[in-house]
Amino acid sequence: MSQEKVDKYKKDKANRKKIIAKQKRVAFLQKSMVALIGIAFVAFVGVSIYFEWFYKENSDTTAEAATYSLSEEEISSAWTAYEESKAAETTAAEETTAAETTAEETTVEEETTEATENSSDEDDDDDDYEDDDDDEDEDEE
Repeated sequence: MSQEKVDKYKKDKANRKKIIAKQKRVAFLQKSMVALIGIAFVAFVGVSIYFEWFYKENSDTTAEAATYSLSEEEISSAWTAYEESKAAETTAAEETTAAETTAEETTVEEETTEATENSSDEDDDDDDYEDDDDDEDEDEE
């Protein structure tokens, strides 16, 4: 039995380079396959997330146009409501314009009144100076 061990050892030693090369090759292929499977899994998850969250197609563009059937009564009531809302908007705009015009006129009137009062005050002040002059004239006499 000892001779068998020796023969086996010699045989392994003679083929050791081939055996090591084969083991390295198998280990490299195993690591490569694991890496490729891992990359494929990560890519699949990434693409799935992208399409789920970021690349949603608008469902409205692919849907067909909806068709509604309305009676003349429904159409006329909708049209009347639309015209009333437009009329209300126009009236509100006119009231706003009228209020702004009135406010401007009031401001102009107030400024005019103030200017008139100021000029009256200045005239009164002039009279006071004239009275002072009269008093001085009396003192001189």
